[in-house]
Amino acid sequence: MALNYLNTYFIIDLIPTLPFQFFSSHNHRSVYLIKILRLPKGINFLDISAITRYLTYYNIEIRLKDIIDNDPFTANDTNEDHTYVSNLLIIGYILKVTKLGFLIMTFCYFMGMFWMLFCFEIHERS
Repeated sequence: MALNYLNTYFIIDLIPTLPFQFFSSHNHRSVYLIKILRLPKGINFLDISAITRYLTYYNIEIRLKDIIDNDPFTANDTNEDHTYVSNLLIIGYILKVTKLGFLIMTFCYFMGMFWMLFCFEIHERS
């Protein structure tokens, strides 16, 4: 597991943590773009399919087995299952909207960094 991390994400995690502004004698603002390397890891954090799989596993393996073991009458109640499925759908939509909001904020940050660099370059040349 550790060797897999060293071969894949270690460099991506290491580069943004280095203090490049101390190594550069001029225009240290552009090194902040390197910190954008961390954004895909943040986007992957909101993996909706993994969260849905966990909630489905919880429903089947834990919740339903507990209901079947404790009360056979409630185990045949379809209304409760429909309510739970409806709640799963609502949770899925909330997670999708949250991920969309996160992606919009990330895009705005990315464009804002380029706009800042563009403005600083124009200001320094004039």
